[in-house]
Amino acid sequence: MHLSSYCFAVRALSALVIIAALVASPLAYPQDGALQLSASVDKPRYAMGEPVYLSVLLRNSGKAPLQVPEQLNPKFESIEVTVTNPEGKTVSFTPLSALDSDELPTPLSAGQVRGEVFPIFFGARGWTFQKSGKYRVDARYASAETRREKVNVIAKPIMLEITEDKAGELLMSQKRASEEAGKFLVWHAGDHLRVGMALLEQLLEQHPASPVANYVRLAFGRSQVRFFRDYPAERVRMPDHRKAEQFLNKVNPAALPPYLRAQFELSQAKVDVASKRQASAQKRVSEVRKMIKERPELRLLNDPALRIERAIG
Repeated sequence: MHLSSYCFAVRALSALVIIAALVASPLAYPQDGALQLSASVDKPRYAMGEPVYLSVLLRNSGKAPLQVPEQLNPKFESIEVTVTNPEGKTVSFTPLSALDSDELPTPLSAGQVRGEVFPIFFGARGWTFQKSGKYRVDARYASAETRREKVNVIAKPIMLEITEDKAGELLMSQKRASEEAGKFLVWHAGDHLRVGMALLEQLLEQHPASPVANYVRLAFGRSQVRFFRDYPAERVRMPDHRKAEQFLNKVNPAALPPYLRAQFELSQAKVDVASKRQASAQKRVSEVRKMIKERPELRLLNDPALRIERAIG
């Protein structure tokens, strides 16, 4: 056989094998009713400026495995969130960053659940809940397959209320400082956000009893247990576990949503490891493991928990 004819035959055979595999495999995209999305927040009422985290759970209610993205988050465009304010205006929530994931969708077996937690209180549009009043939050699963097949997987709407708070009013009062403070509260890091950090320090001094202050202390504490590459200053700031502990000791973990409560325990565990309190660190990590087992939306905390366990030795 001539070489070109042989190559053509090989390519044709390969194409037939791929087509046969596609025909033989079950449909990977969701059909109506096969996937169910639920969304929730920690409580029905928040103080102005208090961080709001949305938990989403995607359940396969069908009879066959379905291909679902590993990351269920607006920044990966797999979840769409809209917020309707007290005046009735609806806007799409846009996260601070949009990312492309190189992870392929993975099977979600029948009856299984995949979840995630993410902040919706501050994004690329600034503060989401700037005024007191009642808001509606809607979430939709938005994979390429659902768009192509025109399948809607929508969660039941969430109603929440924002109440007036002096600390929250302070956060909204200065545009640049307010934006930097919002970013710091989302990232729990950002030494370069100096104006925003100064505003958060002012909030702690003037309104220490506000619910918002509890989140500020957690953010400052978590920022100090990590390295930070301060590009404007051209330096790397090392973790300061002593300073971190000063902030974390003033946090009321019972007032935090589960995701942040787990983050609090992991941060405290890092301080314990640095202070050679191995038993205390292990106890905290074990508590987080228990929370992850009970709450599928906390699954992404498995990796940081594992890293701390390795540090404990």
